[in-house]
Amino acid sequence: MAITETSTPADERAEILTLLAEQRNALLITVRGIGDADAARRTTVSELTLGALLKHVALTEQGWVRLLAGQEGAAQLGEGREDLCLGRGETLAGWVERYAEVARATKAAVAALPGLDVLRPLPAAPWFPPGAA
Repeated sequence: MAITETSTPADERAEILTLLAEQRNALLITVRGIGDADAARRTTVSELTLGALLKHVALTEQGWVRLLAGQEGAAQLGEGREDLCLGRGETLAGWVERYAEVARATKAAVAALPGLDVLRPLPAAPWFPPGAA
């Protein structure tokens, strides 16, 4: 199947946001039409479920947005296991809405950057080199 261009972004920011939106939509397709029970059901040996995957991606993107904005106490990206499962009272619909909120925050954060060459120190984590930005 050929890939066709559906829009021509006006600049690099628009292109980045378009690519992120496409990736978000691809993830949301995987949970379309399923209920909370199916979203929380393990279908592989992994503990990660579709609902937890959506939650994890939303929280990780939220952490990146906070990091971009230079906010104090930006989330330690990917740290902790609480984002690897749906908690009591959490619903798939709730996380789909939260993901939409995060997408809007990402768009605003990218628009607010003075340029795309802005560097921010990365949090200390085993997957980042020490002192990386």
